[in-house]
Amino acid sequence: MTGWAILLALSVGAAGPVLRFWERLPAGKLPAAAIAIVCGDEECRARVVRAPVWRADLNGDGKHEYLVADCRKEGCRLDVVTSTTVGWKSIFEPRESALLVTTPGPGEIFPRLRNGYRDFRVSDLAFKWNGRAYVLYQAADYHAIEKGWLDELDPASAVLLWLRDYAGKKEFDLVPRYLPGAFGALPAAALAGRVSDPKTGTEWISFLKGNMWANLPKLERRFFVWPPLGPAPPQLKLVGEWLIAYSEGQEAARIHRRTLHVRLVKPLGE
Repeated sequence: MTGWAILLALSVGAAGPVLRFWERLPAGKLPAAAIAIVCGDEECRARVVRAPVWRADLNGDGKHEYLVADCRKEGCRLDVVTSTTVGWKSIFEPRESALLVTTPGPGEIFPRLRNGYRDFRVSDLAFKWNGRAYVLYQAADYHAIEKGWLDELDPASAVLLWLRDYAGKKEFDLVPRYLPGAFGALPAAALAGRVSDPKTGTEWISFLKGNMWANLPKLERRFFVWPPLGPAPPQLKLVGEWLIAYSEGQEAARIHRRTLHVRLVKPLGE
């Protein structure tokens, strides 16, 4: 656990249940019988054997559940497996929808319990227990994330913090959550678009993974604008008083350059 994670856990513990965190294990620590539940072919099994695995006791029964990632070119698919009296089984439902474009970063296990199972977070995704398996959060779940569950100064928490505030909404005034330090030089391979606004001194940066940030070089700070708007990274264009994001040739979102009023074609996080 990192230093900030320990401090965060202690601070939350003072006001309520203590946060827990996934424990990372070296590659090859998942039993072969568990890998067989995750994988249906030898190529998958070979990938999982070489990959790290994470464990945590999600339901307080004294046994670990294991988080597994099968990573290919298109991204990493997740699964959560546990041992029972009759063998290993998966307790994870959204295998296809929970696709990460980068290596997973398992983090906080939230204090919230649902039928004895804790909610948890992996990178930009959060999951809850539905009585049978873990499923992706919906808008109401994001809104119920409590202050102190996420580090508000950690860029890795930006997506979940945004969803906590705006999931399910099509139109709203964005309240910037400023982070210290502006973006400097960025590799072209990481960018879908970078547009400078001379009137406000803001650089609007769209990353290939889909996240968009506002960069304020003169003020040495930045803030998160919105998560991925669709399967394709958005292209950006200044039109009058608006910055417009186009996904696959169609407008997906716009933000007013001065007031930061946002209009989304489709709400996110539902």
